[in-house]
Amino acid sequence: FKTDNVAAYGQLHTQLSDKLALVSGLRFEQRDVSYADNLGVNLDTDDNLWGGHITLEYQLSDSLFTYALVSRGYIGGGVNGLITGNSRCIQAW
Repeated sequence: FKTDNVAAYGQLHTQLSDKLALVSGLRFEQRDVSYADNLGVNLDTDDNLWGGHITLEYQLSDSLFTYALVSRGYIGGGVNGLITGNSRCIQAW
């Protein structure tokens, strides 16, 4: 199993008024995966993944803060070699 990952992240904080701010962030990841096992399972994938968020922040008072957030995340793929290998054996029967 071998992975090579390269990622970049950026965030921007924009003050809209004394009490209101907009925060936005973006992440991009390039994920290269190579997998091989003794069951004959081979997998090579190249994924471009992205995620990010937009947050609206409001300062109600010196000690009270509220925010609304919308975000998108991701999870890199994988392989279950035992299940994939067994299904190939079953299909051969």
